[in-house]
Amino acid sequence: MMYYVPSQKNVFINRLVATATAKSEIVDTGEENTIKFCHVEVSFPCDVNNYYFDNDKTMGFSIVQNSSVHFRLKSWREEYVAIRIYLHADIYVKLYNICTVLALQNIKFDKFSMYAAVLLPVEVLPHRTRSQHGTYCSKMITEVLQQCNIAGPAIAASQACQSNPSLLYMSLGGRTMCHARTVGG
Repeated sequence: MMYYVPSQKNVFINRLVATATAKSEIVDTGEENTIKFCHVEVSFPCDVNNYYFDNDKTMGFSIVQNSSVHFRLKSWREEYVAIRIYLHADIYVKLYNICTVLALQNIKFDKFSMYAAVLLPVEVLPHRTRSQHGTYCSKMITEVLQQCNIAGPAIAASQACQSNPSLLYMSLGGRTMCHARTVGG
């Protein structure tokens, strides 16, 4: 999982999303750490045949504003924080294949739902479908994690339509749980 931390020079909307959806976690030292992510992607270091991609690239699955769902070879900027999640090979292949299929469906970005998710009651947003309305990064990723039964009860109980990158990070256990490990960006 790759989480994007916008810098102070980043576009206003990214900084606003990160601030409006910020969460706090307690780190190993006992200190409180504020989590401010504005974007999330699933990152695959190898294909379904266990072939690792060249030049430290991975396949990135997500969606950004004014685009459609993508699943493409990427390198990562230093603003991304990587959290490694270990999966059984069968689950990895299932997730990889789901991401491949979704990227072929020309699913657009749902600006209304992304911005309204923190304001509207949960009953309003579940009726917005990928095919008719589109999606946004954390909603779609929460849905595929749920579909693959990845990351346990916190993700399973999540309302995908109210997900945001910081909440998704915390639902996966942040840095201190889930045997997650922070790696280079």
